[in-house]
Order: sequence, then C-alpha cells, then structure tokens
Amino acid sequence: MRKKKDDTALLKLAKEETKKAVEDLQEYLAKNFDLEIGSLPTEIFLEYIGKKIGPYYYNQGITDAMQMMTEKTEELYLLMKLAD
Repeated sequence: MRKKKDDTALLKLAKEETKKAVEDLQEYLAKNFDLEIGSLPTEIFLEYIGKKIGPYYYNQGITDAMQMMTEKTEELYLLMKLAD
C-alpha cells in the first residue's frame, strides 16, 4: 500500500509483527548497548526507522525481483530460440 510521499510508512506491520519486532529491538538494545527502553518508546523508534530506512530496503527488494524476472525471461527467450 503506497501512500503519498510524506512522513507515513510504505507499509504497516500487523499487531503481532510489531510486538515481536519491538521485543527483538528491545533485546538487541539491551544486549549490545546496555539500554533498557520501554515498549512505547521502542515502538515509536521502530516506526521512525521504518519510515526513514524502510523505503531503501523496499526499493532494493523490488530491484532484486525485477533483476530475477529479467534473467528468467531471458532464459525463456533463449529456450524459445533454440526450438526454432
């Protein structure tokens, strides 16, 4: 679901996915930075990261899918040529 270019995320995680991501982020911050942060601040931080960095991962995923589809299409085209 793509929204107009502003401060909104490209996609929204399901409630359980958000909960798991928050828990994972809290665990990571505690283990690697000795930071214990509550659920709400962690969720706000996660949303911020998703808005600011998520589009880069999203676009890379689209680029990778396009490249794979192009390679497969070229393989099919070669197979078609060989049949002539």
